[in-house]
Amino acid sequence: MARKAIVTFAIGEKYQKEFQNFKPSVERYAAKYGWDFIEVKELFEPVEERRFIICQKLLIACQEWSKKYDVIAWVDSDMYMTENCPELPTPSPGKIGICTEQLMHHECLQQKVCERRSWQLKASEYYDRYNMCSAECPDWIMNAGLMVFRTDMSDDIRAMYDEMVEVVRKIPERAENGTLNHYEQPYLGWKLYNDKSFEIMDWRYNIVWPVYRCMFVEPYDRLDDLVKPMANLFDFGYTIHFTDREDIDVMCYVRDKILPMREKTLVVEQKEMMKAFSSAFRICKFKKMIFRCDPKILQMFCPLQQYGWVIPNHIVCSEDEPGDLTVSDVEEKLGLKSAN
Repeated sequence: MARKAIVTFAIGEKYQKEFQNFKPSVERYAAKYGWDFIEVKELFEPVEERRFIICQKLLIACQEWSKKYDVIAWVDSDMYMTENCPELPTPSPGKIGICTEQLMHHECLQQKVCERRSWQLKASEYYDRYNMCSAECPDWIMNAGLMVFRTDMSDDIRAMYDEMVEVVRKIPERAENGTLNHYEQPYLGWKLYNDKSFEIMDWRYNIVWPVYRCMFVEPYDRLDDLVKPMANLFDFGYTIHFTDREDIDVMCYVRDKILPMREKTLVVEQKEMMKAFSSAFRICKFKKMIFRCDPKILQMFCPLQQYGWVIPNHIVCSEDEPGDLTVSDVEEKLGLKSAN
C-alpha cells in the first residue's frame, strides 16, 4: 500500500487560529483513508518577502521527511474536506494532480462568472496579464489550493520551485484594475502545461466557494440566504475552498448546526407539519422524518413537486415509532425560535 500524507501550512498565530475551522475536516479525511496529516508551522526556508511563502507549498515533496511517503497532497488552510470526499487519486508517473477553476468543467459557466466579476473571459487573457505567451498556455486556469505530488519527482519539483520564485519576484502586488495578483498559480499552470506534467482531477476536489456563490446564489441580501446553497454544496462537493476566508460564519453554522441533523430522526406532530416542511427544516435532510398523522394528511402537506411527485422513503407516518428530535428541539438548535 502506498504511503501517503496530506500537508498544509498554518504559519503564525492568525493562520493557526483560522485553520481550526478546517483542521478537523482534514484530520477526518486522513483518518478515513489511512493518510498521515502534517501541519507545517514554520517555513522550510527563509524568504525575502511574504509573497514567496506561498511558493513553498511545492517544497512539501522535497523535504527529508517526504522520503517516507510515495504521495503527498497539499491542501490550503482555508479548505474544508467534506465527509463524502473520496480518496485523492494518485497521479500517473511524471504527473502532478491539479484542479482547474472551471465550474463543473463547463466553460460557459466560468465565462458567466468572469463577466459578473470583471475577470478575464479567456484563459489566454489571464496568462497575458502575467506576460506569459498565450500560445504556450493552456485553455484553463488552475487553482493551486489542492495538489497531489509524487515524491519520486522531488528533483523536478525543487527545480520548479526555484524557477517559480524568480517569476513571482517580477509580479506586482496588484493588477492595473487594482485587484490583487496571483503569484504561484499562473506560473504553475503554464509550467505544468508545457511540461505535460499535469493531470486534472475532478472539479469537486476544489470548489471555490466565492465562484460557486457568484454563479448560483448572487445577488443576495442576507447571510441567511447563503445557508441553503452552502448546505447543498456540502452534500456533493468533496473539498470546499473558502478563499479569503469569505463567509466563514455561515460555514460554521452549516457545519455545526445543519450537518449533524443528517444522522437524526425527527418526530413531527400533525399541528407542526407546516414547520417541518419549511425550507429551514428540509435543508437539514434528516435521516428520517416520522409524522404523527394519517397518510392522507401527509400527502396533502408534502411539497410533492420538490420530491419528484413521490413521498420519499425517509418520510413515514407512525403513531409510536421513536425519534431523536422534536420540532421544538430543531427550532432551538437552529436558532429559529423567536424571542418573546
